[in-house]
Amino acid sequence: PNQPNTATQPGQFGNPNQPNTATQPGQFGNPNQPNTAATANQPTETTSNQPAIDTSVPVPIVAELTNFVNALSEVCSPAEKRQISMIMQCLDVLNKKLAYNEVSADVVTKIEQLVGFLLQRNYPAANAIQTDLANTVWTQHKEWIKGIKVIIQLASKK
Repeated sequence: PNQPNTATQPGQFGNPNQPNTATQPGQFGNPNQPNTAATANQPTETTSNQPAIDTSVPVPIVAELTNFVNALSEVCSPAEKRQISMIMQCLDVLNKKLAYNEVSADVVTKIEQLVGFLLQRNYPAANAIQTDLANTVWTQHKEWIKGIKVIIQLASKK
């Protein structure tokens, strides 16, 4: 952990001029942030020891998901629209985790593929990726994976 990150380790990347604080393959290291594996059960609220990152502006992949959900909400029934607020909370969690590099590169790749399938209306393929995420990284990311599942369920009805 005290060796410089050369960005050549599988599943990791970062600034080679900063120490690598990632503790497991597939995790990103950020020297200004506590080890996310040790703090997984704690709230993800910004604390004084975290750098000030503006999470009010969505990460591009979250912006695409948000646009998709906004378009979806226009054709939803009142009962379905109640689920939209839960989905938006899940997307907010995803945005914060992405902004603080708490999502591994392979998971980001899967999210990008999933969004691509949603935009193509290929809901079975999107669902397959969501199921894979639920089976592999549920413990770390259940807060937003459940929202993705609801997006796919609502979209496949329309």
